Amino acid sequence: MYKNSLVHRIAKITVDILFFGGIGFLLCVPLWRKIVMDAYGLDVISSLPLIILIVLAGLLTLYILFNLKRMYKTLLGANPFVWENVKSLRKIAVACALIALMFLIRAVVFFSVGTVLIVIIFSVGCLFCLTLKDLFKQAIAYKEENEWTV
Repeated sequence: MYKNSLVHRIAKITVDILFFGGIGFLLCVPLWRKIVMDAYGLDVISSLPLIILIVLAGLLTLYILFNLKRMYKTLLGANPFVWENVKSLRKIAVACALIALMFLIRAVVFFSVGTVLIVIIFSVGCLFCLTLKDLFKQAIAYKEENEWTV
């Protein structure tokens, strides 16, 4: 009935690469602290909030990618309309909202156009995931109703 496409497989491989690359990036953050300090002209104490922001945003991004990996398992298993995907989309939306909030606070303290763009992108991502979550809930309801119909 459902055939996996090449695009699905490429997207799953891309998510896997980003997930494991993100882990590597987070492990290297302490090594890059000096680069961040030099780039922004900060000392050790004043660079700490920026490093914490980068680590927290990185952890939340890994959480988003982890949930996407879980969703791809159901997609490639030809059963994407399950309650686990609804939960994953809600979790992704919350993570996007947290990242947007963290960078909004950063934009107030230290304004840059890139920070505002991050806030906009993750806010739209949050709204997109919430909308998609509701669509999945409706599709699951239709699917379950159809399964009971003889």
